[in-house]
Amino acid sequence: EPLRTIASFTELIVKRHAHSLDPQGRRYLDFVVGGAERMKSLIDDLLVFSRLNAAQEPLVPVESAEALAEALSRLHGAIAASGAQVVTGELPAVLGAPGELVQLFQNLVGNAVKFRREGVPPAVEVGAVREDEFWHFTVRDNGIGFEPEYAERVFGMFQRLNRREHYEGTGMGLAIVRKIVERAGGRVWAEGTPGVGSTFHFTLRAAEEERGA
Repeated sequence: EPLRTIASFTELIVKRHAHSLDPQGRRYLDFVVGGAERMKSLIDDLLVFSRLNAAQEPLVPVESAEALAEALSRLHGAIAASGAQVVTGELPAVLGAPGELVQLFQNLVGNAVKFRREGVPPAVEVGAVREDEFWHFTVRDNGIGFEPEYAERVFGMFQRLNRREHYEGTGMGLAIVRKIVERAGGRVWAEGTPGVGSTFHFTLRAAEEERGA
């Protein structure tokens, strides 16, 4: 509520009084607006993360293709604006919480679209292969990539490998991904090559394992 108040009154100042401010004053006002927007995004991500620790949805059979489709629908604006192409293979039914799996794909595909190379439209591939009682998913992109030594660090809370003025974000997205996957009994890891792209891997238990239990 305090943040909404700050944002609302800042918007009123921009609409009614920005014309009376000198360039430095308008610059300061832009800092306030930008700070309020970033704080809102951070609070939203922290709420998502905290809910994963608190009220946990039961794990049920979920069609991962449907979860991905919903995630792509939520990302439609970013995908269209960037000219991204998302290619998917045949995706299986897995055990998970439906809303959490949508968030999982939204964060991973959203990152692939956001961390793109200048002048290169994003190309994202989502696939899955069976490995014993698990399905091994990959989300591969042709973006900016990262140095191999950061493969573990990227999943930490508030970890950013790039400057905010180049790529927006709170540094919570991949921490949320890890929490979702581990809560479902899987694991997650990443591979990257600077200037070539990244591949994010995660495993989820096959749905028929539950049906046969």
